[in-house]
Amino acid sequence: MKIIKRIAYSLIIIGLYFTLWRPARAYLMENTIVPIVTYAVGNGDNGLKFEKYNSVSIKLVQNHVSDQGNGMYLLKFPLGLFFLMGCVALAVAGSDIKYYGWLLLVHLCCGLLSLFFVFLAAEGLTVMLNGSRFIFKIILPIASIAMLLFAMQDT
Repeated sequence: MKIIKRIAYSLIIIGLYFTLWRPARAYLMENTIVPIVTYAVGNGDNGLKFEKYNSVSIKLVQNHVSDQGNGMYLLKFPLGLFFLMGCVALAVAGSDIKYYGWLLLVHLCCGLLSLFFVFLAAEGLTVMLNGSRFIFKIILPIASIAMLLFAMQDT
């Protein structure tokens, strides 16, 4: 009976993510992160230009690099797919509510750190965009898995 309850919680989390959080995330991206990054990057004199974005990511391109994928960086809004997968895994494991809070905190801190790296890149340290890429491709997946391991150790 416990496993059915846990699967039900997982399905509720998935439903809430796609019906409520994903549209809210797109709205927050458009009204908070995009203006901040547009202000930071400015008119492109600092070696970066803000090209386009979709609902949850921003594309930043270095001016001096050809358009072959090198020099292109995506800044994503935190609390995305890895957050969803972490929450679902925590629900299936039947972990405490505090681990959801820790997972949320880690994702928000990584998002703020990534935004800070964009500000540093806008000031001329374009190599800092690699830090932003590192956070979203390496740190967040590892943090999501690690939170599940911490929760399982506690039970």
